Amino acid sequence: MSDNIKKLSASLQNQIKTFQSSLNESQISDFIDIIDKIVLESISQEELVHKSKKAKLDSAFFNSNSKTTLFQLKNCSVISPIRKKLNFSISFDLQNKWNSIVLSNIEDVVQLQIENTKNTISFAIFLPVIERDNMSYLLIKYDEEKDPLIISLNKADVVKQLIAMQKITTEEEENVNQQYQNCIDYIRKQAILTGFKILDPFSIKNEYCPSFLVNSHIKSKEGTLYFLPDHLLFGIKKPILILPIASISSINYSTITRLTFSLTLILENESVVEFSMIDQQEYDRINSYIVNKHVNDKSMSNELKAKANVKQESKGDLSAAIKEDDELTREEEEEEVEEGDEKSKDKEKYDDSDDPDDADYEANIDDIDGSEASSDYEADVAEEKNNIKEEGNLNETDIELSNVPQEEDDEEDSGVDYD
Repeated sequence: MSDNIKKLSASLQNQIKTFQSSLNESQISDFIDIIDKIVLESISQEELVHKSKKAKLDSAFFNSNSKTTLFQLKNCSVISPIRKKLNFSISFDLQNKWNSIVLSNIEDVVQLQIENTKNTISFAIFLPVIERDNMSYLLIKYDEEKDPLIISLNKADVVKQLIAMQKITTEEEENVNQQYQNCIDYIRKQAILTGFKILDPFSIKNEYCPSFLVNSHIKSKEGTLYFLPDHLLFGIKKPILILPIASISSINYSTITRLTFSLTLILENESVVEFSMIDQQEYDRINSYIVNKHVNDKSMSNELKAKANVKQESKGDLSAAIKEDDELTREEEEEEVEEGDEKSKDKEKYDDSDDPDDADYEANIDDIDGSEASSDYEADVAEEKNNIKEEGNLNETDIELSNVPQEEDDEEDSGVDYD
């Protein structure tokens, strides 16, 4: 019996012996060779599994004092994807020849690791914290399927650590924000050396900062909406939303009130994201940003107005629906008014004037007692007689008035008495 077979269990060895007794010598030799190969292959597989487990166990520990550490910040507040106080380190992996970001606890036990930073990290940025000037965020997007890594940094604490490590120098007249900016510049340089770039659009060194942030909501979730050079970012609580400007097909403004409004994004995949409860005072900045990024604004499109009108009618808001209808037909009404004015002018040429001084004035004898009509008629007759007398062509008795109206018995009495 070979040495490899002796490594097997006693019951398995007895079974092999029993089977061998039924074989001739040539068959026994072949059978033992096959058994040896099976045993050897089984042992090699077991060793590989053991080595793999050992490697995983070793990777769970990180020596923060080893020479592989390129940069480290201790006791950082990690808020995504886990919430813990951890040490943040950028290290060089000697085995795989790549750089990694390692988050470990006080015992150097790894809680999160981002391997191969050059190929893994797709987006990284420093962000201000709204209404908290002493804090800053470091956001790193490394996996499309996972929430990004977000670390909350206390500016004074970061400055203190880097000064103690002699990584930066400061001047006495510099304030905390200026000192922290030096820290950001140093961290960004370390990131570049390890294969990824950290953006800093809110740097105090920028004379003109096109980026800004506002308070906003997605449904009932309150957060901060960052308008960045090439992205819109909403956070910082989970889930964090990062939208490249190139992925936005169009936008529209809606739900406009005296104090707030909503910004709706229509993405290229036809999904819709609405940021609501934005302060009205932020409209000019947001609109300028949208215009500068050449994003299509469909706020005044008839399609969206019609959708808004249907929505308001479904909610029973008839006054709002009527208002929307008025806006949709305003141009048509203006055209109708212009046409009506022209028709009125044409009609005035043919209509009788109500002004007695107008040359076209004619009394409506159906609506008066007849005195005004008869007196006007008598005055006309007298004037005609005087004119004829002055001409001296006819005597008074020869005057024939052809325009004297004749009464007929079969006509309805007009109510006017003529002398």
